[in-house]
Amino acid sequence: MQKYFIVKTKCGHVGKNMYVPVEFAIYAKNGKEAAFIARQKPGVKRNHPDAILSVEEISREEYCKSRQLFINDLYWRKGAMNVKDNQALLLSRLEPETPHHHTVHKLAVSQQKIEKNNKIATRKFRYRKACQYERFLRNDIALEYGILV
Repeated sequence: MQKYFIVKTKCGHVGKNMYVPVEFAIYAKNGKEAAFIARQKPGVKRNHPDAILSVEEISREEYCKSRQLFINDLYWRKGAMNVKDNQALLLSRLEPETPHHHTVHKLAVSQQKIEKNNKIATRKFRYRKACQYERFLRNDIALEYGILV
């Protein structure tokens, strides 16, 4: 049996370390499925572990009202307006992003791995280039002087 849900999510493209909470009206079997569907919607910060702020079951009437509010939301019409107007209209709705300690740690670790991998790759590249240069030099000496080095 299908149910009606309001899923509050973090939506982006409003500035660095900021988000706009947007409520999606979702028709799904359960709250988990509703959260999954909402995470796939455009504008949602789907890569964030806390992109879903809340999931709430509602009635059909509330669902219809919420859909209408969603359609008229300024966040979705921001592309048609001037950039400065957008910022002024959405300023009251902006909220600061919460830091993710485990995400920040993973990012730092992955950057260290990337740096290490780049360092190793650079050394391999230089080694191969040096070996190639020596081979060309040997071939040139062999062709010009007839001596194998």
